[in-house]
Amino acid sequence: MRTLLTVMIKILLFPLALTLRIISIAALAVIKISSLIAGPVFILLGILGVFCLLRKEWMNLTILLGIAAGVWGLYFAAGYLCGAAEAASDRMFI
Repeated sequence: MRTLLTVMIKILLFPLALTLRIISIAALAVIKISSLIAGPVFILLGILGVFCLLRKEWMNLTILLGIAAGVWGLYFAAGYLCGAAEAASDRMFI
């Protein structure tokens, strides 16, 4: 009886697991493509940060650090959410 119940639950959760897997794959593809843009942006922010340090423009340096932290945080959060979606999808498939 218990195995029949688990099989029925897995059949019902299959569309959700498949949807999570597709969303995760699409999000990872978008992250990889956008990282091609983010790499040069981080280099530019680093160069501008050194320029602000040399000219002692502390407010501009703070703004640049905030921008860099925001972009880095977005990538971290997106990677975490993709990993969580994959883990949930794997858990539903097993």
